[in-house]
Amino acid sequence: AATPELPPAAAAAAAASPPAAATPSRPPERTGGRVGRPPTRVRDEELEAIGGLVGEVLRGRNRRGPLPPEFFARELALLAGEMSREFTEAVIDAALASVAPDATDDPATVGEAVRRQLAARIPVAETALPARSPDARPLTVAFVGPTGVGKTTSIAKLAAALRLRHRLSVGLITADTYRIAAVDQLRTYADIIGVPLRVAMDAAAMRRATLELADRDVILIDTAGRSQRDERRIEELRDMVEAADPHEVQLVLSAIAGPRALRREAAAFSAVGTGKLVLTKLDEAVSFGMLIETVAGIGLPLSFLTTGQEVPDDLERATAVRLADLALEDLSGDRRCPSDRAEDGGHR
Repeated sequence: AATPELPPAAAAAAAASPPAAATPSRPPERTGGRVGRPPTRVRDEELEAIGGLVGEVLRGRNRRGPLPPEFFARELALLAGEMSREFTEAVIDAALASVAPDATDDPATVGEAVRRQLAARIPVAETALPARSPDARPLTVAFVGPTGVGKTTSIAKLAAALRLRHRLSVGLITADTYRIAAVDQLRTYADIIGVPLRVAMDAAAMRRATLELADRDVILIDTAGRSQRDERRIEELRDMVEAADPHEVQLVLSAIAGPRALRREAAAFSAVGTGKLVLTKLDEAVSFGMLIETVAGIGLPLSFLTTGQEVPDDLERATAVRLADLALEDLSGDRRCPSDRAEDGGHR
């Protein structure tokens, strides 16, 4: 198969050779009082890493046929963004198939094709929340997830948006009676927003709380964080959620967690009947490319994204294009805080 033309940085990496053995050694430089690596070694390691990516792409192309330079450069970029080779190849091959042969050298056309294929792999819910309750009860949504992912703050953001922007009557229930000051935190938010709060210590109290809030349009339920390894606690959580009989259960996960942790958490909380995914802390995420692949693998449709601490501003309805754009900005070096570009796409 013909070898595709390499981008300048990739060509330099492919041509690079290890330093000559006769190069005289020098004492390590010191930076900030600690022993650092010599600049030449850092440069060599960077070239070696780029060369490794080039080699990985070329080995894949030997099996799949030649790739136009614009696509080749983007395949390198996706791999550098910590996407797996299989996921990257699927995106690039589908993008190539969607572009006319005479447009494969146009950067804008190729970039848009890759963007569309990334977005196509991100599961997103048709509606972040149902437009209305399917029965005579208030629309009831429970939020579950590990400790520290931002469930309480996310619920406060959503309650504020529903109350202030959509003019809906909202009731809050918290079952998070394990964490110190958790009830006080949500009560503070409830007082500021102007919505009633009920505390449920057990399943019976949960049933009573839903009845007390039966005149609301929407009930949002905060639950105690649980470790994905603690099966007994997750069973207790399932009993509490079943007592509320919610119309939806949404899983809340943090974008700063690693892929393995995210997959394990999603699998563990599936026992509670999770149907949608809220992704928090995008402003702290390390790699959007790796995050997209992980979310695609989990398979739960995204409902909301959170991008900071502001209530209710840093909550937005999830869109596939939004995440794809964040990943491509990340790979291009034009990374900005996600909240800088957030648009209020609505919360229903």
